[in-house]
Amino acid sequence: MFKKILAPIRGAHEDAAALDVAFMLAGQFGARVEAVCAAPSNAASVTVDTVELKPADAVARLEGTELHRAALILFSERLENASSIGPQGSVLSARFSALPGTEADLLAVNGRVSDLIIIAHPAGAEPAWPNLSLESAIRETGTPVLLIPRVVSRIGGRTVVAWNGSVEAARAVRFALPLLRQSIHTFVMTVGDQPRRSSGAKLVEYLRCHEVSGEIVALPLQGRSESATLLEECLVREADLVVMGAFTRYRTDRPTFGSMTQAMITQAQVSVLMAQ
Repeated sequence: MFKKILAPIRGAHEDAAALDVAFMLAGQFGARVEAVCAAPSNAASVTVDTVELKPADAVARLEGTELHRAALILFSERLENASSIGPQGSVLSARFSALPGTEADLLAVNGRVSDLIIIAHPAGAEPAWPNLSLESAIRETGTPVLLIPRVVSRIGGRTVVAWNGSVEAARAVRFALPLLRQSIHTFVMTVGDQPRRSSGAKLVEYLRCHEVSGEIVALPLQGRSESATLLEECLVREADLVVMGAFTRYRTDRPTFGSMTQAMITQAQVSVLMAQ
């Protein structure tokens, strides 16, 4: 069960989507949302909890850039919006922290003591995407990362599990069980000529033990790449979540930022839950 959700924010437009998804899942699972913003190394830490949320006072104390102030204001607005549309009388548990350091370092430290990390796809063209923060979240925390597009209306209604039998894929599935139990349709997809150990039947049997009904879908490549084949099928089936392993080792026994991982990160059409 997700009980602590981490969302790195910068005061950028895509932060709204990340916070909305974080608060939506927090409402579903009774989780606490931790929003972390990287501040200059010489700045004092600023922490604002829901029980003492006074955005104007906190903004005045925040010794950072306009982006950091914008991040706190946006956090307050999205929290207020999430609280207004939730069950009457319910109170979401959340905290905003502006902490000295780089975003990648803050993710590594705080991500290790979280159940889920939510990162929004950048709104503009970043110089390097995937960036260091995303790679740090995946490689350095041992925590699943939910990468979301800029517009999200639902998470886990129609879920695709990209299954190749790897350790990383198995770990991603176990992390995703809270979402899979709520999924209306779960498709276990294998792409191309997979080794015998990656049979979707075994995974479907495992999911059944967790009260998740899965449908096996075997996709031939037909001259296309694995990533293109998978993404096209996800869009055809109107999937809103893909669960998959990252840096898969099942072929080379060495971790690589492979083409499938790269392609599913750079696409901005469907949310992806990844784990290494």
